[in-house]
Amino acid sequence: MNKDHISDLLSSIGGRAGGPCEAWLIGGASLVVAGIQEKTKDVDLLFSEEGSRAAFVERAAGCGFVAIEDPAATAAGGSTDRSATLLGPENTIIDCFLRITTHFSLTSGMRERSIPFIEFDCGFIRRVIPQDIFVLKSATGRQSDAFVAQEIVRNVALDWRQILEALVEQEAMGNMRAMYDMGALLTEAGLWGAIPARFATELLGHLRVSFERLADAAAVRESRS
Repeated sequence: MNKDHISDLLSSIGGRAGGPCEAWLIGGASLVVAGIQEKTKDVDLLFSEEGSRAAFVERAAGCGFVAIEDPAATAAGGSTDRSATLLGPENTIIDCFLRITTHFSLTSGMRERSIPFIEFDCGFIRRVIPQDIFVLKSATGRQSDAFVAQEIVRNVALDWRQILEALVEQEAMGNMRAMYDMGALLTEAGLWGAIPARFATELLGHLRVSFERLADAAAVRESRS
């Protein structure tokens, strides 16, 4: 899907009657709309709460989309809070989330920096900016996302202060792996040299603290076993 396809698809779904719906465009689709990538295989949306997600699924059903994954079963299985994956005309796929992963969430700062994309009756879809997509890509641990991170660095003037603040906010929300995951992404993508020295030093300081916390947590778990 290219930018026009994504826009037309989400405008069509949003234009149908339905309950209040607030969502954020993330992943490859957000980068396509930003002009960093040309195409994406699917559309990833992050919802503010379950009611918004259910309202979107209902609207999408009116455009020929069907759920191909059971939300309750997925949640019970454990790893992501993903809604039913929606399959539509021409095998178009939309994945809907309440959280990025079990660890990462959309922070208040990410929401504030997001850009209006689709407005419709009783709701909106906003686009998460590439810089924050860069942060969220550290959550997946996929090698393919290391290549995406490289693309973002090549095409966007990243604000490393905001990136550090976003990671600190993730930690404040209970994600104690945030710094560790970012360090792993930077290593996998070979991007440590792209970070201004003062921010690299600060990030390394956070990483040391993160390692200590993770080690302490592991020691506590082992002592209880």
